[in-house]
Amino acid sequence: MPAQFEELLAETACRDAFTDEDMVGLRQEITRDVVTELMFGPQQSERDRRRDTKGERAGVTLLSLSCKLLDTAGARGHLASFIDDRTDIQGALHFACLLNLAREQEEAIWWWQFAAGAGNLQAAYFLYLLYLSRGDMRDAEHWMRHFLGPAGDSTAFIPPPSWAHSLPKARLVLFSEAVHRLEVVEAAGIQLHQPDRRFFEQIADQLPPAEVRAPSDLPRRPTGFFPFRFLG
Repeated sequence: MPAQFEELLAETACRDAFTDEDMVGLRQEITRDVVTELMFGPQQSERDRRRDTKGERAGVTLLSLSCKLLDTAGARGHLASFIDDRTDIQGALHFACLLNLAREQEEAIWWWQFAAGAGNLQAAYFLYLLYLSRGDMRDAEHWMRHFLGPAGDSTAFIPPPSWAHSLPKARLVLFSEAVHRLEVVEAAGIQLHQPDRRFFEQIADQLPPAEVRAPSDLPRRPTGFFPFRFLG
């Protein structure tokens, strides 16, 4: 059982029974909540607000990392390889980032899962961020465990990078339009876009040449753990 739950149970077991004063205070609190909801509509709990804020940060970080990966050396080569070979893991990782920027998240999940299943840690971290942004804590924890490895602590939260990487709007629009022009086929119960040479020619000029290298600050499995709680 997680330590925080054990502490909560222990604290609960040590509490005295409710006094009359406790009951009066509880009634007043319930009355305030009811009046507030009637006047202003349903209110989020503090925990829900914290979770929403963490989810928003995760969504922003996911977009930043998707842009970062597509703006680093090797992106052009990996995508070219993926067009010829759908089993190219780095190509699948990069194509999923394009899909994410084009708001095709379900298909991005499919390719990130393919890459993560083949051992790609960046794909696992992207999936962690995506599910965290949706408030799906169970799947987020699963992919964080996958990222950290067998000895990892799933309660460790890796802080998002201090930078926010973005691409010019014109490039984002071009990527999105190129994705949505692709032929779509159904496979494994999901609609999959089929990148081809024409697609690559449309986006190649918007990808950095191989000789331009950006700092390597994309997520990698940590050697230690961080003092931030993963689940709020």
